[in-house]
Amino acid sequence: MQRPTSPRFTKVNIAEKTVLICPNQAGPKSNFEQSGVGIVELMVVILMIGILMATALSNLDSLNNPLRDGAQQTMGFFKQVRAKAISSTSAYIVSAASTSRVQVVSGTSCSTAATANPDVFLELPLGASF
Repeated sequence: MQRPTSPRFTKVNIAEKTVLICPNQAGPKSNFEQSGVGIVELMVVILMIGILMATALSNLDSLNNPLRDGAQQTMGFFKQVRAKAISSTSAYIVSAASTSRVQVVSGTSCSTAATANPDVFLELPLGASF
């Protein structure tokens, strides 16, 4: 009984016997054709991940500094209040409402009664206080 041959197989007659050879099964693979990950590749990937993690962690350190953030926010708040005072020719008084909140009161001059301005205030970040 003969097997049907397909274009994938090669029919070879050896010593009056018919042998079908599949080109995909040509024998043992060489070292370069084997699949898998070598130790050198694995170490390179681990080293690259370590470098990226160290860089990311050093950059994240500067994100959580409440004292510096509070000082920058306070400086920006004073600049904002000063600009409002100059543009409206009114007197603005900045005072601490609590240890972490700054409020503004305004009036027509420094000698007249001032009214609280609830729209202009500053909350310091958590961990910073006056």
